[in-house]
Amino acid sequence: LGSIALTGCYLDNEAVKVFASSFKDNPKMTPKKISLACNYFSDIGYYFLSEVIGNDECKLEEISLIGNDCGLTGIRSIVSAAAGREIPLKKIEYPTDCMAD
Repeated sequence: LGSIALTGCYLDNEAVKVFASSFKDNPKMTPKKISLACNYFSDIGYYFLSEVIGNDECKLEEISLIGNDCGLTGIRSIVSAAAGREIPLKKIEYPTDCMAD
């Protein structure tokens, strides 16, 4: 897969859990780019995504998370998972207004 754009699709934490679990079970099928911008998930959704991102078999290179409800905890989980990869993510876009947790 090249990319998946689920921008503005009203995804909540449960939807992100299902989305992430499909790639957690088969990380080699992860697309290179994912846009989950402008949805309705929070730190819990970020945690589910971080479980996929932290897998070294994950093919993801870029992820956009702008416009979601997050806190510093959610961003930390994504950044920590990305930092542990053998091949780092090229780009992470996240909401800048979530830094005051």
